[in-house]
Amino acid sequence: MKTQRHFFKKLLLPITRILLLVFSIFCLLFASACKRELDLTEYVSEYRNNLLLYSGEDFSVRMQSVVKEYPYVADGYKGEQTKRVELIITPPQGTEHCEVRFYVDGAEHSGEASYDSVKRHFYYSCTATAENAYTVPASLTFDGREQEITLTSVKTDDLLSLQDVLRLAFESEKELLKKLTPNKEFEGELYVRLLYEDSPFFYVGIVDRNGKVTALLLDGKTGKVLAKRAV
Repeated sequence: MKTQRHFFKKLLLPITRILLLVFSIFCLLFASACKRELDLTEYVSEYRNNLLLYSGEDFSVRMQSVVKEYPYVADGYKGEQTKRVELIITPPQGTEHCEVRFYVDGAEHSGEASYDSVKRHFYYSCTATAENAYTVPASLTFDGREQEITLTSVKTDDLLSLQDVLRLAFESEKELLKKLTPNKEFEGELYVRLLYEDSPFFYVGIVDRNGKVTALLLDGKTGKVLAKRAV
């Protein structure tokens, strides 16, 4: 009998230790989850992470590197995302056809651009990323006439990161952030687009679950809010 009690005592000791260890880990994980700060980057439905430009005598090209949801729906919920490289080409006057070819993301991409008669430019898009590209060589063929160009990024070493853009945007919209995080989760989606007009800017679109949009324009280097509009 004494031997049997001794056996059970030896058996219970490691089990008790394991249970205490599991309980301690659970408590640490629970405490960590409670203290976890809100990461707004998790709610970004579109991020234009690079912008490369070329301007010639009679045509110009804008290359955008984006990560965005598809299909696009501004409903306050982040959807499935894809990485895209988009080219917007303002062609020489009278151009009817435009073909593009460029090398980025470790591969060559080429094809015929489609014409937007309303915006009067050609558009081409493919699955790729140019987030870290500072220059991209490209070839454009307008009605059989080929042009070799190099696109150059507007990004600089002092350009704000995505995290800093969102932090600074919501420093000026503390009440809105409080309204959209009633349960410590952000009830909306975010759009962040790198823009350029003599210097870099960021557009930040804050979309709630009712489709209401609060749009901010930030200086790309200081994060100063330059304009605000609510729709």
